[in-house]
This record gives sequence, C-alpha cells and structure tokens, in this order.
Amino acid sequence: MELVPISVHLPGAPLPDALPSGAIFDSMTQTLRWIPARGQVGEVSVTFQIAGQPHIISFRIEPIADAVLKEGPLDLYDDGDLGMIFIHGRVDADLCANRTALWDYWDGGVDGVDPVGGDRTLACYDGRARVDVVAVQVAQQIVAARCGHFNRCVAVTHSMGGLILEYILTHARPAPAGEDDPSLFAHHALFTEAKARLLFSIAIASAAGGSKVAAMVVEPSNFPDATRVVGEIASIFGAVTGATTSLVPERAAQLAPLDVDPGLPIFMVAGFSDEIIITDSSLVGNWWEMLTSDDGEDYFNGDTGYASLDMLAAFSSRSDGIVAFRSACGIASASINDGPGRRASLEEQAAYCMEAPKKPQHYVWLAANQNHSHIATMGRDCSRIGCRIYRASPDGKLEHDSFFDGLGVMSTIRWLLTTSRPAHDLQATDVAVDLFSGSVTPR
Repeated sequence: MELVPISVHLPGAPLPDALPSGAIFDSMTQTLRWIPARGQVGEVSVTFQIAGQPHIISFRIEPIADAVLKEGPLDLYDDGDLGMIFIHGRVDADLCANRTALWDYWDGGVDGVDPVGGDRTLACYDGRARVDVVAVQVAQQIVAARCGHFNRCVAVTHSMGGLILEYILTHARPAPAGEDDPSLFAHHALFTEAKARLLFSIAIASAAGGSKVAAMVVEPSNFPDATRVVGEIASIFGAVTGATTSLVPERAAQLAPLDVDPGLPIFMVAGFSDEIIITDSSLVGNWWEMLTSDDGEDYFNGDTGYASLDMLAAFSSRSDGIVAFRSACGIASASINDGPGRRASLEEQAAYCMEAPKKPQHYVWLAANQNHSHIATMGRDCSRIGCRIYRASPDGKLEHDSFFDGLGVMSTIRWLLTTSRPAHDLQATDVAVDLFSGSVTPR
C-alpha cells in the first residue's frame, strides 16, 4: 500500500529523535505517520530512535487493488502532507520568463485544487519547444519542489503537460537493448529521481496520446481538404513548432509508449463538447453561422473557436476541441480514427472512454462538459454553460453526478481529494506499538 500513509501510535513515548525519511510525528496524539517508498511490498521493517534507543516496527505491505484505484486518488492526506506540482500545456511562449502569464494560464485553477499553497510548485517551460527537450527542465523542477511533510508530491498536468510527465515517467530507465532512439533515455537518472518524488498524477485533458489537430497542422496533406482549413486551425492551435510536432499522435506514442508502465497511478480527467457539430457537406457559405445557435450562444461550451476545431477535425471520439477521448481517457491507441464514430451518442462515447484498453496504470476518474481551456481553470463559465461532472462508478461506467452540477473540474478535484470515502473503502494502516515488548498490534 505504497500510496497509503501508515499510522503508528506510540503511547507514552517521548518525542522521537530520528524518524524515517518523510515521516511525521504528532506529539499531541503520539502518532507517527509516513508513506512507504515505492516498491516496498511484503514484509517491511522501519527503525526510528526514541531517546537514543532504536525501535523497530515490522509490518506487511499489500499492493492496492486495481478496483480501489479505479475510483480515483486516495483521500487520506491533510493539507501540508503532500506537495502539488502543476505542469501546464502548450503555449506560444516561455512561461518561465513571465510568471504572471504562468499564473494566468491556470486562471485560478491552482487555487481551486490547492488553496493553501504552502507546498505548491508551478512548473514552467518554453511551450513552443519539443517535449523531449523541455522535459529535462520540468524534471529538475520536480526534483527541487517542496513536497510536504511526506516529501512526496502530486503532479497535476494539463494538455501537453501530461505528455511531458509521461515521457519522464516512461523513460526513467536506461535505454533497452535495440532501442531505435536511445537519446530519449539520456536523462534517465534525473527522470528516476523525479519519479521517486511523485505519489500519483492527475492528468487533465491529457495530450499524452497526441492530438489530431496537431497532425492536421503538421501534416495537412494527409487529410482530405485539410489545406483549406489548416490556416484556421493553426491560428488557434499555433503554427508548426517543436511542441506541435511532439503532439502528432505517432510521435506522442514514441515519447509516451502505449505499453510501458509509468510506475505510478495516473488519474485521467477528460473534457467533452456538449454538442458535436456534424455536416455532410464541405465548408461552403457562411460556415461561421453554422457554429452559433439561434440565441447567439456559441456552440461547444461557449467557444466558437473550439467548435470550429471540433467540426473541422471530425474526431472519431468525443473531444474537448483539441484532445479526443482517445488521449484524455488514457486509451492505448495512437490512431486518430479510434473511437465509436463521430455520430455516436454521449453514452456510447462514455462507454468507449471507460471500456477501451488503457495504458498501464491509467484510470478514468472524471469527465466534464468543459472545453480544453476551461477545464483547467476555476470554471467561471459554469453559470453560462451549466457544468456537469461525470464520475467513474464502481461498476465501470462514466455516470453524471448531479452533486457537482455547476462546479468546475478543479473545484471538484479539490472536494474529492479532501472528502473521506465511505468507511468500507481503503483506510490507512493503523497500528499500536508497545515500546517495552516491541510488539505491533492492529488497532
């Protein structure tokens, strides 16, 4: 249970003078808490010092059941226990050179997830550069981040930030024999160090599977009539840069391999359109009018630009205007045509999101009717578009949860991370220690 803080009660003990790395001791409750290191499964012994004398606690760590992780991140932590690292997506600027723009990128979403902010890091990089280049800079920031009492952090990524993190996680190892591009593993030691700091990741609108829009910008000749519309797409998504090239699905599958275990759970949060704009004809006449409803409200959750991308790209799986369910749901496919089809109902699309084969340790957690930009903010447009949250249920479905109606994704994440699950769910290991006999008993 390497994600679970272990609690040890030390009745009558003085303040320990040496603790395991990242441990917390509460003198008021006489409780020692810490998180085992990744990979510690089976019989484990921990030594700590009280009044100069060593004390050893032995216990057994069992792996967390996959069914538990499918319900989302464990909520066994208090503010200050863990750090939060936010990794932004592709932009046409170097946000390290403009901290104001870096905060503006999240538009309050950072505060929505982590309002305390004592151990909060906003990672930055040049959003125009290749993923394998800027990943080194991001990994260095992860290693240097403040990670709370337990010295472990949670990574919250948006869009290309998800691809950057998955590249780091899946290349935290030496290049395997026969690797076509061993240079991708050149920084495996740094990546291993960064990976050790992380407990889990929340991937919002993840572009780890790449984007069909990026493929249309980079390779327009591969798409019927794409040359007629690629200028419109490029003006919204950005011209061809190293970042855009990294987001072509085939390249993204090299940077974040579909079959390599990232070594920690990644909880996926996907956005989708309220309406899929379907046209059987080519773009003729005043197509802009086709994207607006009779009352003047824009299609696609309040953004005509994303509506145009959704129509022009003709995603096979429901999308947020930039990233399709294929990527945002962690599906193990690099095919831009993977999905139930453009005319499929939301129910069919949700079933595809949940049931299609996933990459290792990828779990669909939430979906919301928010576009690619709104989903990583405080959801200030929720009063206009009527935000709805869909959650993964225990029986493996993506179902509307009316409790969160009108609440943006970031606020929903905050609520779920700080509200206890029902008592029958997994709880922290809780043991009492008799320091005189050295015995350990469950409480």
